[in-house]
Amino acid sequence: MARVCREIVEAIEETVWEPIEEWVEKEEKKCKKKKCNWWCLCCNKWFCWIVTFLVKVITWVVKTVVNFVVRVVCEIIVVVVNIVVDVVGAVLNIIFDILTILWNIITFDWDDVLDGLKNLAAHFIDLLVGILDIIKLSMRLFFGGFIAGYIREQIEQNELRDYVRKRLKEKFGGESDRLARIEENINLNHGAFGLEFRCRSLRSFVDSLSGPNDAPPTLLSLHGDGLINLYEMSGVDVGNILDRPRSQAQLMDGSPVSRDDIDHYINSGGKVPHFRIYAESKPAQSQKLDVAIGEGRQLGLKLRWTRGLIEVQGIDQIDVQQEQLDAFLQGPMGRNPNGSDVCTLVAATVFNIRLPSGERPFGWTKGYSEKSPLSGLIHRDRRPDEFFKYVLIHEIGHYFSLKHEGHDGLDKIMYSPRENEWWSANLIFEFLWWSGEPRFTLQDGKKAWDFIIDRIPQCLPS
Repeated sequence: MARVCREIVEAIEETVWEPIEEWVEKEEKKCKKKKCNWWCLCCNKWFCWIVTFLVKVITWVVKTVVNFVVRVVCEIIVVVVNIVVDVVGAVLNIIFDILTILWNIITFDWDDVLDGLKNLAAHFIDLLVGILDIIKLSMRLFFGGFIAGYIREQIEQNELRDYVRKRLKEKFGGESDRLARIEENINLNHGAFGLEFRCRSLRSFVDSLSGPNDAPPTLLSLHGDGLINLYEMSGVDVGNILDRPRSQAQLMDGSPVSRDDIDHYINSGGKVPHFRIYAESKPAQSQKLDVAIGEGRQLGLKLRWTRGLIEVQGIDQIDVQQEQLDAFLQGPMGRNPNGSDVCTLVAATVFNIRLPSGERPFGWTKGYSEKSPLSGLIHRDRRPDEFFKYVLIHEIGHYFSLKHEGHDGLDKIMYSPRENEWWSANLIFEFLWWSGEPRFTLQDGKKAWDFIIDRIPQCLPS
């Protein structure tokens, strides 16, 4: 669901409904404490309970109707706007690609013709995704999917609240004050339920001038040794049609890096111009953070993000090997090996990740445990973004102990193409009716809270 719609409803929840619900709770306590007037068979307590009950019922009815209307109408509007923007953008990109290809044919620039064809293919895929989104929107509109999805979400959130309430009582039942503070801080009984969890998103970058003293810059040396291709890394050459990041290459004045700039850099021995290449662009980062914030609520998490940059140097930090993850976490990412920073999730976008087998996964997470407390995650960007914008929240699921096992189907956020079947009984219903996107299951939410309560209780507010 669109993040903005949830935030609107939660703002209404906090400013309107939460104060009323708190008043009802106080009145219920007053009713219990009232002394009974025996001469009228406790009529004073009856009146107190009747007034409180009526306010409670009326509030629940009005709250349910208002939240439902705001959420559903807002979501429909946001989905329609996003589809229009995506489809129009894809069409304009296709037109531009065709004109560029024709111009390059006229000027006999065959390398750029090939890049243009790759871009054209990628943008046709974007258009196809947009058409599929139109089909999903139509199905959900005409068959009540937006309504059904909202009702299901409320049912699952209530079930998750009840489960968390039970687990907290099991863990902290002997510490009534701490239990009360935790329940209040996560809005367990009223308000927008969820644990606020600090997160930091880091974008990796390489600097064209960084390197050892009295030696060529590292970036130039890696290109000369054939370990990287500066033209593809900077986005000047297209490379793979789909498995390529939405990287960002900029001169220090903010202008984009061109082929001439890379040529000049190589010919000058790495002296000029001065530029940086980022593993993903700011818009790509924002898209993934928005998805993570929205989908994280299904786990009962309110992810609070800050942003930062980390410079990487050397092939070990540009092409991160699985066995070097610990070193990367402690080095550029600055994670503490004793796990004292587990209550702040740090996620870094890197240029590439590689397994010993040579495979290139989309992300990798080091989860916290008492035996191995170092934690953190890395992920990489690629196209088409409509599918791979869920990579970050998938890795966040791992951070909170979720596994691939039991997640067959593209409709599951914790699905893995290496370990799971793509099909599930709910696949078509999820995309064409329920929500139109992959989701966490209710069981995922329960497992995440088991991890929080049992293994990192220090992260609970108290």
